[in-house]
Amino acid sequence: MPTDDLPTSAGGHCCWRPVWQDGDRCVWHTECAGKSVEALTARGNPGRRLDGAILTDVDGLSEVPLSGTTLANATLSGADLRGVRLRDVDLRGATLERVDLRDSDLSGGTVQLRYADLSAARLRHADLSNVDLRFATLRNADLVRASLVGAKASGTTLTAATVISTRLAGATLRNADLSDALLRRARLANAQLRGATLSGADCYEADLSDADLQKAVLEDARLRGTDLTGSDLTDATLENADARGVDLSGATLTRTVLTRANLFDADLSGTTVYGAVFVDAKINDRTEFGFDRGSTTSLSDATLTDLDRLGWRYRIIERLSRQNALPEQARRAYRRRKAVRRRRHRKKWAVAKWTGATLSGGVMRYGEGPWRVLGVSAVVVLAGAILYPLSPGESLYVSLVSFLDPLAAARELPAWARYVAAVQSLAGVLLIALLVFVFGRRSTY
Repeated sequence: MPTDDLPTSAGGHCCWRPVWQDGDRCVWHTECAGKSVEALTARGNPGRRLDGAILTDVDGLSEVPLSGTTLANATLSGADLRGVRLRDVDLRGATLERVDLRDSDLSGGTVQLRYADLSAARLRHADLSNVDLRFATLRNADLVRASLVGAKASGTTLTAATVISTRLAGATLRNADLSDALLRRARLANAQLRGATLSGADCYEADLSDADLQKAVLEDARLRGTDLTGSDLTDATLENADARGVDLSGATLTRTVLTRANLFDADLSGTTVYGAVFVDAKINDRTEFGFDRGSTTSLSDATLTDLDRLGWRYRIIERLSRQNALPEQARRAYRRRKAVRRRRHRKKWAVAKWTGATLSGGVMRYGEGPWRVLGVSAVVVLAGAILYPLSPGESLYVSLVSFLDPLAAARELPAWARYVAAVQSLAGVLLIALLVFVFGRRSTY
C-alpha cells in the first residue's frame, strides 16, 4: 500500500504482527473472507494501525475493539457491525460495501469516512452525527431513520439511497449527488446543498426549510408537500418538478428555472422571484401567492431595487394566471404591478409618467375598472348640474345632454356656461372612449 495514502499522525506504517496460518501476512491483512472474531482477537490488542486491513464478511465484528484505530483503505465489505460504537476511527478510503451498521453509533466528529465506499451499506438507525463523509459513496445505502446531523458530506454520492425520515439538519452536502434518492420525510433544515444534484429524488414531505440550495439541480424531483420555507434556490433548476403542495413561502427563487413545474396548491407567498423562469408552469386557484405578503417592505419605504423585484413578482403572477385561466388573479396582479410602477416613477422624479399613472389608476383603475369610469362620469355630470344657472331638474338634464352632445343644449345657456358645456363634452368623449377601452381590455382575459 502506498505510504502517501495513509494517515501521518499515528506512527509508523509497517505491520509488526506475526503471520497467520503459514501465510506471509498477519490475520488482519491476509486476503480471505469470513475471518472469525476469535482469530482477530486471539493476540489481544491489535494496536492502532490497521490500515489496509481485510475484514470482508466478518460476522460479529462489532465485538472487536476498533475505537482509536486507523483503518484507512481497509476492506470491510459485508462485515457485521450492528450496534457498534466507534470513536476516533479513521476509515478514509475504506471499502464498506454491504456493511451492516444498523443501530451503530459513529457520532462525535472523530470518525473519518472520507472517500469511503459504503455502497448498499445498511445504516438504518445509525448515528453518524458530525461524521466526515466527504466524497464517500453511499449508493443504494439504507439510511432509514439514521442521524447525520451536522455531517460533512460534500461531494458524497447518495444515488438511489433510502433516506426516509433521516435527520440531516445542518449537514453539509455541497455538490453531493442524491439523484433518485428516497428522501421522504427527511429532515434537512438548514442543510448546505449548494450545487447538489437531486434529479428524480422523492422528497415527499421532506423538511428543507432554510436550506441552501443555490445552483442545485432538482429536475423531475418529486416535491409534494415539501417544506422549502426560507430556502435559497438562487440559480437552481426545478424543471419538470412535481411541486404540488410545496411550501416555498419566504424562499429566494432568483433566476430559478421552474419550466413545466407543477405548482398546484403550492404556497409562494413572500417569495423572491426576480429573474425566475416559469415557462409552462402549472398553477391552480389554490396556489397561494400572498399578495399582501409579497414584500416585507412597504411601497412607501421601498428602494428602486425593491420595486424592481416586486414588479417582476407581480408580472410573473400575472403571466402564470393568464396561462392557467385564472383571470381575476391575473387582473389583481396587473393592478399591483401598475401601482408598483407608479411608485417607481415617483422615486425617480419622473413627473409626467407619474401623473399619467396616477390618472390611469384613479380614473379607470389601470384599465380594469369600468365602474370607476362610470363613477367619474357621474361626478362630471353632477358638477355641471351644479354650475348651470337653471333649476335643479333642468340643470341635471342639460348637464347630461351636454356630456353627450354640447350642441343640443348650448343655445339655452349663457355665453360663459357654453364653455362649461364644451369642457364637459370633451370630458364625456374621453370618458366614453376609456369605457370602451376598459371593456375591450377585460374581454382579452
